[in-house]
Amino acid sequence: NPARIGGITTISMSKPADFLGRSTSDKIPLPTATQLSNAASKPAVLHLLKTQQAANQAHDTLQTAVGTPPTFATVFPANDLGNQVKYVAQCVAGGLPCAVYKISIGGFDNHTNQLNKHADLLAQVADSLRALREALIEKSKWDNVLVMTYSEFGRRIEENGSAGTDHGTAAPHFFMGGKITGGIYGT
Repeated sequence: NPARIGGITTISMSKPADFLGRSTSDKIPLPTATQLSNAASKPAVLHLLKTQQAANQAHDTLQTAVGTPPTFATVFPANDLGNQVKYVAQCVAGGLPCAVYKISIGGFDNHTNQLNKHADLLAQVADSLRALREALIEKSKWDNVLVMTYSEFGRRIEENGSAGTDHGTAAPHFFMGGKITGGIYGT
């Protein structure tokens, strides 16, 4: 699913192998001057031509990087987040020219009985990020990576009356990478 926003091409996919299986390596030839002239009056047709070309280019680039995925001695967690970091590790280790990868885990918005839910979720995050780090160290790529967590909202520090926390304005986040100087920053 290639999209071009502000001069940046983005690809949204859950697994590289699925994207490669669904996209095509059959090339649609570059439009001729006549086709472009005709498509200029038909923006939807021009958009479709450009989208197909972007998908073809993304397929070829991804095929080169992870058509045969790099393997790791590192064991990734057997959960959705573990799979996501494995795919990112494969893309980075395979040399895919991509500046940003986004992975996600949900379930943190708990207003009741938060302690056990967050403990499980944070364990998944910790185990997955550990595996990502180890895999990229294996392939000598860790020094070229910055991992950052973010959330759409913060949580209040004080527990509510239901053993949870409500939305707040700030939250701690983690940064990891081979070039990161550790420590706690902020108040």
